Amino acid sequence: MVGQNNVVCLKTHYTPTTGVKVLDELCSLVRTRLEGMLRQALDHVDDALFDRAEKAGSNADQAMFFATMRQVRLSRRAVEQAFVRETENAFTRLRQSRPPAVRESAAEPRLGYSLELMDETVIEESLAAEAIVSKFRTRCAFPLAQLRARLDSLVAECKVEERNNPLDPRQVVDAFVVAIAGFDIEIQPKLIIFKLFEKQALLELPALYEAANRLLIDAGILPTLRGTGEPPATGARQAPESGVHADTGFDHGSGDEQDGATLHLLQQLLAQMRGGESPGAQTVPGAGVSDVVQALSALQQQPRAGSPGTSAAQALNAEELKALLGSSLRVDSNGLQRRIERSADNTIDVVSMLFDIILDDSRLAPSIKAIIARLQIPVLKVAMLDRSFFNNRQHPARALINELAQAATGWVECENPSTDPLFRKMNEVMNRVLEGFEEDVALFEHVLRDFRQFLAQERERAQTVEARTQQAAQGKAKVEDARVRVQAEIERRLHGKSVPGVVREILEGAWFKVLSITCVKDGPQGQTWESQLELMERLIWSVQPKSDPEERQRMLTLMPALLQDLREGLNAVFCNPFEMTRFFNELEAEHIRCLAPPTAARSEDAAERESEAGSAEPAPVSQRADEPSVAAETLPPTEEQHRLEECLQHLTGVDLGTWFAFSTDAGRQLRAKLSARLNGGRRLIFVNRAGFKLADKKLEEMAEELSSGRAVILDHNMLFDKALEQVITNLRDLRASQAP
Repeated sequence: MVGQNNVVCLKTHYTPTTGVKVLDELCSLVRTRLEGMLRQALDHVDDALFDRAEKAGSNADQAMFFATMRQVRLSRRAVEQAFVRETENAFTRLRQSRPPAVRESAAEPRLGYSLELMDETVIEESLAAEAIVSKFRTRCAFPLAQLRARLDSLVAECKVEERNNPLDPRQVVDAFVVAIAGFDIEIQPKLIIFKLFEKQALLELPALYEAANRLLIDAGILPTLRGTGEPPATGARQAPESGVHADTGFDHGSGDEQDGATLHLLQQLLAQMRGGESPGAQTVPGAGVSDVVQALSALQQQPRAGSPGTSAAQALNAEELKALLGSSLRVDSNGLQRRIERSADNTIDVVSMLFDIILDDSRLAPSIKAIIARLQIPVLKVAMLDRSFFNNRQHPARALINELAQAATGWVECENPSTDPLFRKMNEVMNRVLEGFEEDVALFEHVLRDFRQFLAQERERAQTVEARTQQAAQGKAKVEDARVRVQAEIERRLHGKSVPGVVREILEGAWFKVLSITCVKDGPQGQTWESQLELMERLIWSVQPKSDPEERQRMLTLMPALLQDLREGLNAVFCNPFEMTRFFNELEAEHIRCLAPPTAARSEDAAERESEAGSAEPAPVSQRADEPSVAAETLPPTEEQHRLEECLQHLTGVDLGTWFAFSTDAGRQLRAKLSARLNGGRRLIFVNRAGFKLADKKLEEMAEELSSGRAVILDHNMLFDKALEQVITNLRDLRASQAP
């Protein structure tokens, strides 16, 4: 029971024996879970690398991926052992009698070296590791804080902090980095392995933290511990704690270097593209960041940067921007023309590339592009003022661009955009930034918060309408489901049976309505539904010839109840009285015929069969056994059928809330969000931004539109982040194309 074996430590010199035992149990748990996590990640390496090898653009790249697969197989066991060893060492270091010195992270560059001298591979590996650490410290902040508090209460030798907590993401990632150093492979496949590890950690780490806290609670370590601080809000700046940078989770000792690591990587790629010039090669003093920012502030107000409602929905390219800045940075104190310093020059190039890609996005309407284009200069100023801009995914300036793009996904260009509330709000956001942003980046936080509040209110209104739209669509789908079910029930009972025309007319007309209403109202599992199906079977049985005297007697006994039940059912759906009279008169004649003596009944049947035989067409000649059957031949699916099948499979996995673009016959484009799947996924309901139904399509119909290109799924990725990745990719490709 919790609390019976309390381990109390008063921060004496050594952890008590009971505490050591608890630590050993925790170490065993963590070692087993983390080892399994690594194995799961490595199990997928072969498939991931083989897939990349198949898509490789050159024989060299393909050979690289195949060589990596072989290297991973050969070194895998050693890597797993190194990972376990590093995990155990983290627990050993926790119980050192002296607080450990700040351990150099395997994922961080050494502070004794300039970033400018670092190998690009080291930077990329550092960024990949840091991304995992930052993500999991944010996502698992609350259980991590509880673990840290419980371990600090248990361990006497030192204070437990992020830097020495064996379960902190930093320790886990460091162990991983040290372990995969045993793979002698290129950076590209190594980053793929990083991604697989991150994906597996996403599944395993939260459960591990929960299990670790539970083990400590069961051992009596702070069992009543509640809050130790709320998890940090996404995108918000947090107060620094324990010497950790508030935005990124980096140690302050290397914060500036880490914040600028992505920018440095971009600068290196630019320098290599220009012929190997390093970011620090410029020696002649030029216009620094403060000078450039001041000049940009003057340009920020000029309409030539693009304005809504005009054709200026394009970003200024780097050369145009530098030319405009040149007129503001004319001469230095000696009367010489001043150049823009290399670091600022590189930032201008990168931001210009970013906005070129952002404004090329097909999701954005021209009017929205014009608004975002106006934000180019303010964003450029942010990039120069805040070194964390390129490295921090939650940076408010980046988040604002992403939010604007996401909100505009379902927005369709109209004749007068100024009448649309969303467009007016975006325009207001743009004006607030242009008019208010000088050098205080906090303005973006205020603007972003206000815009998110607007979007939340708009979503709330749309969700109310969308809920009603879904209810109406579900009601319609329920009726259609009922009709399909009733039709199937009737056809199944009529299959292979010869019934008079009046019976078929009743079943496929009035009784169809009776069954449909019951199926919609009570469902197909109720007693009423079963009794109505049973009546249908009795009716069909009643009009079959009765050759056995006992059957005829049974029919005479059951007839009154059958007719009474049938009459009540037809009255329930307000069947026309004249029609009902005709039905029952014709039924009476059929019942009398069925009760007639067998000889008479057989004579009538024979006459009927002869009449049918005389009017029937001659039967087709049977196919000879040795003749090939064309129908039996199975033709391979065409490319179009294969593409259609892929679209069908893809549609079944598309998340609700995904946006689609539809091309109309008039050449216009409509945008709609997938709101609901009905009829077991056979029907798809689409709504517009306001929540009103825009389309109701069958799954096969929608797959055909996707296959033909009349409909496309709109990308929902973060626009800024996607653009930044594309810039890095483009620069690498350019560098590769220039290589001898």
